[in-house]
Amino acid sequence: MALFPGKTLNPLDTAIASFGNGEAAKVDRCVRVGNLALISGWTTAAPDIAIRGTFFSQRYPREDVEREIGPAGSGFLKACHLPGPARHLDLQLRVGRQRYRSRIEISDDPAIIEALGIEQQALLPELWAAAQQILPETATALSQVFRLTMPAAAGGEPLVVNEKTAAAEHQPAMPLKAESQTPPSAAAAIDEIIQIGQSGFLVVGWCITTEPATAKLLLTFHPQAEVDLLDDAYRVARPDLVDALGPMIRTQAAQAGFLSYVRSPSEQAPLNLSVRFELEGSSIEMPPLPTVKRFDHPIDATHELLKHFHPGGQEMLTLLDHQLGPAIANLPFRHSGDTQSELIRFGEAPAEPKVSLIVPLYGRYDFVEFQLSQFANDPDFHTAVDLIYVLDDPRLSEGFRDCCAAVAPIYEVPFSALLSRDHLGYAGANNLGVAQARADLLILLNSDVIPSQSGWVTAMLERFQAHPDCGALGVRLLYPDDALQHDGMLFKRLPSLGNLWINDHPGKGLPAMPVDPEQALVPVAAATAACLMLRKADLLSIGGLDEGYIIGDFEDSDLCLALRQQGKRSYVARDVQLYHLERQSQALFADRNWRDKITVYNCWRHSRKWDALISQLCAAEAL
Repeated sequence: MALFPGKTLNPLDTAIASFGNGEAAKVDRCVRVGNLALISGWTTAAPDIAIRGTFFSQRYPREDVEREIGPAGSGFLKACHLPGPARHLDLQLRVGRQRYRSRIEISDDPAIIEALGIEQQALLPELWAAAQQILPETATALSQVFRLTMPAAAGGEPLVVNEKTAAAEHQPAMPLKAESQTPPSAAAAIDEIIQIGQSGFLVVGWCITTEPATAKLLLTFHPQAEVDLLDDAYRVARPDLVDALGPMIRTQAAQAGFLSYVRSPSEQAPLNLSVRFELEGSSIEMPPLPTVKRFDHPIDATHELLKHFHPGGQEMLTLLDHQLGPAIANLPFRHSGDTQSELIRFGEAPAEPKVSLIVPLYGRYDFVEFQLSQFANDPDFHTAVDLIYVLDDPRLSEGFRDCCAAVAPIYEVPFSALLSRDHLGYAGANNLGVAQARADLLILLNSDVIPSQSGWVTAMLERFQAHPDCGALGVRLLYPDDALQHDGMLFKRLPSLGNLWINDHPGKGLPAMPVDPEQALVPVAAATAACLMLRKADLLSIGGLDEGYIIGDFEDSDLCLALRQQGKRSYVARDVQLYHLERQSQALFADRNWRDKITVYNCWRHSRKWDALISQLCAAEAL
């Protein structure tokens, strides 16, 4: 077994290598004294460490090594001549036919020199004698250094695998590289650990073994709790391992990488993470783990998690089902029920409004003035509408206050400004507004939806009340060039996304055909919440909009399906038409690749939640 600690094929933290059959080696220190380098550490019986220019090499008993590794373990002290002011030392580790190289940094730290003297006191006379024969000036330097620092009693550095020693701080090494055609029987590393709130961790790494059925990577939280990272892990190809370990492991490297989401056994329990590699009855503690990545905001954590995600195919579904999906779902997003907000009223609102109209804002608030300029000429907004703007972007609070104060007296449309202390996402922002709504009926409206004429709220109200089975009423939405943007939604499977259900908008982008009066109100599978009317009581009965979707995707179809589950249908009033600029706030996200991955995650979540009902509705439609 060859175990390369630290991040994948990056500099080693402790310069330790372990080999099959219980063989192992470790370089503790490499320190400059004059023109020579002193190298100390320990090995079991078989490994040999060869260094160019070595003129002194001795083994000596190490009680701690014998205690932990067995009687074959012993310490070593080597000395080699340095050609000029070298900063690194190349060494070769040999075990049978296997050959590995490593580059060790040479330290000039006096503390390292002092510790070296403590450990190898008994060997210093022999070392001095050897140096005296070939490097008299260096022998003098040795004498001066150790006369000052050598204690009365000898002792060895304890064998510590899980803690960095002073040597580790001064001894980064280049990765070991195979030089023979004999591949290692096993190898492993932990690349990355991402904390998922208080619920657990996503662990990324790799493991190669000729006996995969018997290999275990045990992550220990504390002495009473551990989990096998390879159990149910998502496996990926790691072609970089072929370059590092040789072409003989090409087949193994095809499934060497892994991602594993593990839950913490207790949110309150103190965690002391470590990993142990078990294979065929033998066990070895892996070196110090990489620093756990923690994020102040869950959105930042999704950026890190989704860099391991590439949309498409059945493998994508496996990764989402077992690793990334549960990890993202357990991130500690703030929800509307546990956040604080501030309500500011502008103008005198209708005493008994017929409709509460909720408009969430994120990233920009300039559309407020555009909407108010249109609402100002509509009598409904002075007598029947409880207008609520919800700012879901705390960064913009000060500017939004100033904007509201400036435009309110110009357009004289009464409205409320609700400022959230947290970024909640589309669903959370709407739910926050619903909690302040004073009317029995609601309209959810996007900030980039602009009416084409006045009276549209009354028109929606009349059509909604005319159909008792109506749970959600949408409208026809147009692009600014009068092309069709929304006329109701259908559900379709998308083969390129593992046959997940997507929301399809029939006729989108085509010229909007004239409305047949007989088809002005039509039932649909779902309607967009860019402009959607529903009862407040119905929404509260299903727990509000589902806040498990990130940022804003699929909440509207989720809402329509939840209402359908309660016997309520969705309709679109085609003769009520508004303009929709579409996704103006979402276009502000700089990382489009990440934003697209979030959409796929939301699609996966929606499909897993509603697959049975969507399949049933589509089958009935086909009859």
